[in-house]
Amino acid sequence: MNTHFSIQDKSEYNFATVLLPLPCGPQNRVTFLKSIVNPLRKVIDVLEGISEGDGDLTQRLPIIGKDEVSMLSRHFNKTFEKIGVTLSAVINESEKMQVSANSLGHNVSETASAVNEISSNIASIRGQITTQNEGVDQTVETAAQISANIDALNDASIKLRKNKIVSI
Repeated sequence: MNTHFSIQDKSEYNFATVLLPLPCGPQNRVTFLKSIVNPLRKVIDVLEGISEGDGDLTQRLPIIGKDEVSMLSRHFNKTFEKIGVTLSAVINESEKMQVSANSLGHNVSETASAVNEISSNIASIRGQITTQNEGVDQTVETAAQISANIDALNDASIKLRKNKIVSI
């Protein structure tokens, strides 16, 4: 006897085992078994497509009737609808964060440019102050020479007057 079953084999085996004692004909048992297994296979196929396929969370299960499989399908659909809403919110927030990051990057770039311009202006002002200090130093030297020349002229003028007075 083969003791290795796939999950699918086991579920069919288990359903078949449960349904074998039902007091109905074999055709009715098969129909009843298919009414349970086929909707469950649909659930399995959709979940497998999501987990191993492209992850399409927009897939929904048909809700036919009010049995347990229909309830499972309804809750499955509601769950994946909520997951879809959550993913949409995450994507939306991610896009907002990207816009903020781009804006922040632009602002940082503008700030860096402004800092460079300020640094350049400070260097220019420093150069102007240095030039002005050199001009002031030169003016002080020139004023000192003029003062010395005036003193020398004054001394010469005094000597000349003394010489004129003496010669008279």
